Amino acid sequence: MFFRDSRIRLITHENKGFVSALRAAIEASRGSLIAIHGSGDISLPDRIEMQANLLMKSPDVGVVGCYMRGFNVVTGKYHVKRPVIEEDQLSQLIKENIFSHGEVMFKRIFYEQVGGYRVFFEFAQDRDLWLRLAPITRFAIVPKILYERELIEGSVTRVPSKARKQAYLSEFAVTCALIKREQGFDPLDRDGYEAFQKLALVSLQLPLRLRSLAFRYLASSKLDAANTLMAEAVFLDPSIHNRSALVVIVLAQRMPIIRVFLKLIIRWRSNLIWFLDAINSTKILVND
Repeated sequence: MFFRDSRIRLITHENKGFVSALRAAIEASRGSLIAIHGSGDISLPDRIEMQANLLMKSPDVGVVGCYMRGFNVVTGKYHVKRPVIEEDQLSQLIKENIFSHGEVMFKRIFYEQVGGYRVFFEFAQDRDLWLRLAPITRFAIVPKILYERELIEGSVTRVPSKARKQAYLSEFAVTCALIKREQGFDPLDRDGYEAFQKLALVSLQLPLRLRSLAFRYLASSKLDAANTLMAEAVFLDPSIHNRSALVVIVLAQRMPIIRVFLKLIIRWRSNLIWFLDAINSTKILVND
């Protein structure tokens, strides 16, 4: 299908990496609003209109997301993510990434004010950007499913090595945000890669993220990846909890019956968390 519209521009170039290509596309664009869209995903027909209207009508809002339907690799089902923006949005972003990236629209003026995406973040570039935008503008959510996220081969979620790197970079972005809030400077801006070497392992959340990834891959029958990630979590935090989890994963590799039992537990727990989150989101909407 071909579209004839002077506003549509097709840009091609050699492979320079996702973040560099994203920055180049934004620099080549002319609008005051930037809408991100992930490869293979679906933006529903009224996504752009509803998000643009909210941004144009709300001077204090610079970033807007929406409800999003995505596939959960642990449960094997499609779930709806219904994020809610808390009053202290920076602290919320430090605890979790509110968005999945592809469903977000933001104002160019704020994007340029913080320097845009940072090429250093091969992964987790979105969380790094949100953490730098949170202190200068408000975030908002259109309470409607406007985006559908699909998993494609080669995506971060499907490739353990990419997921591991994303975990490290995501926690480094959080560390940068914490130091910026508490000490007034960004360590990556000041010290470059040396800051990552010094601070990548500081985050107390990193072992938890690696453990979560390990059990995700265990549920997906990627046993070698689960073992490697859990062993790394134990190296960073040799707690009884982590060491016990590693033993369980090793046993699951050797004994199929344990593997089946664990996969059932992991999927049941994920379904329960999703159910409780859905109830909580519904309560918040009703109260609002």
